[in-house]
Parts: sequence; C-alpha cells; structure tokens
Amino acid sequence: MMSHVLDGIVNLLAAEPNAALPATRIGDRVPAATGDLPSLSVSVALDSPRGNGMGGFLREGHQIVKNSAVIDVSATPDTFLSDLRTLRILPLPLKKNPSSHSVNFSDSDVSVIRSTGPNNPVKYRMTANPAVREEFTIDVANALIRFGAPQNPTDKLEIVHWTTAFRDDIVIVRHSGSVCLDAWGKDAAETNALGRAVQLKLAGSREILRAHGFAILNPLSLTAASSSLPQPGAGSSFGVWRQTLTYRFAFETELGGEQSAGVAIRRIDVHANDTIKEDFTIPAAT
Repeated sequence: MMSHVLDGIVNLLAAEPNAALPATRIGDRVPAATGDLPSLSVSVALDSPRGNGMGGFLREGHQIVKNSAVIDVSATPDTFLSDLRTLRILPLPLKKNPSSHSVNFSDSDVSVIRSTGPNNPVKYRMTANPAVREEFTIDVANALIRFGAPQNPTDKLEIVHWTTAFRDDIVIVRHSGSVCLDAWGKDAAETNALGRAVQLKLAGSREILRAHGFAILNPLSLTAASSSLPQPGAGSSFGVWRQTLTYRFAFETELGGEQSAGVAIRRIDVHANDTIKEDFTIPAAT
C-alpha cells in the first residue's frame, strides 16, 4: 500500500534529532491557511510491478511466549480434576523455555507457586516421583501437572509455562518509485530553509533510512521556489511559496503478524469411505 511509504517518509522526516518538521505538518495534504505554514506535502508514485512474482516473501508469525495464570484450587473443566492432584495446563501447546538448555522439561519450563498468602509464597519443586503437596511432575504428552498430594481447596496457585501465540503469517511487501515533497512557506527564505532541512535529513546514514523502511532514497530533482495564491475550499486565498524535491526510493515493510483468531484443535474425527466402516478419533486430554 502507498500509505506505508507515506508513513515511512513522514516518520523519517519528523524523527529527532534534526527533524525537518513535526509529523503534524507533514502528510498527503496541501496547506489550507497561513496557519498551516511551514508544511510539507507528500506525493507518491509507484513503479509498475515487474512480472507476476510471488507477491512477497512469507515467514511464520507464531511466537513462543510465557503464560502466567493464578488458579483457584477447585475441580473445573479447564483446571483441576476431581482428585485435586491433577491440573490441566492451558493454553496449549506446551513448549519449553527458549533459554532452557535441558533436554527434558524442568522447573524453568513450568513453575508452580502457592500464592494464597501474598507475603508467604511457596515455590513447588519438580521431581520425577512427587510425594508431598509441594512437589509435582509434568505429564508432557497430556499437558498435565500431577502433584504428590491433593491441593487444599482454599489455595491459589500461580502457574507459569511457555506456549505458542498463534499469529498470522508475515508478508514482506516491497515498493519502488518516486516521492515528491512540496515544501511550503510564507516567503522564499522560509521555503528555502525547509527544502534544505529536508535534504539534510534525507541524506542520513543508511542505517537510519533502513530503520524507516527505505533501502534506497536517492535525490532526483529540485525545482526553483515560486510564489502562488492558492484558493482553499473554504476561506480566502493566501500567498504562499512552494519548492518541490523529488526522490527515487525502494521501500519494504512487514504486514501481518496479528493475533490469530484460531484456537487449539482438541479433536479430529477421521471418517473412512463407504467401503470401510470405521471411525478414528483423537480424543482430548483428560
């Protein structure tokens, strides 16, 4: 979208230090009154695409994130089983801590803290064979925490684990073309000073340009400043000076990555054709 190029040039010109103008005075509009001066009007023209291509490059937007939840000890469909010794881990899937170096799950991947008393938290210990209330093990295949003894119904447990935040795929969009920057001022001196400030800002380091999406931003032309008497849609005409600077650009940005509306698949029913009378079911964890 051309608006992404517009946003990139506005943010670049308004960035400190040495901002050409505040962002509120740069955009895809011309001044409508003397109170709008000085200002910069941005116009964008994109080159025609070369070939059909693939429409951009894709990468997965999913992220491994830490999930923390405080759970009341009671039997519910999404938390404890009726024995109060087994707790379902949600949301799924269950993932290892990205900074963990152990092969098996450890308490750096899943932690349990009893937080009934705010000034006296009790950290539980992960062990292969839990025997007491403050010990637990992880059933990774079924995403369950199994305690050594039933938990008290009055307790609250803080459960921290790692999971996947499902996000839409990320598309890298690339554009090339030309951008025209009209510098507007109340007189020739103000217009000339704004034009020079724009040139100085856009001649910044490659790292600064890349940070705002521009792989290439090369000067192409500069017109002489001239005066005019524009007539706005409302109000009286006013005197203004204008100078146009044109640049060639190559721009890229990332789109997508928004939180997915999908949920974890808990059951898949597989039905064979009419010849084989069988149903296959993958049940949800219990």
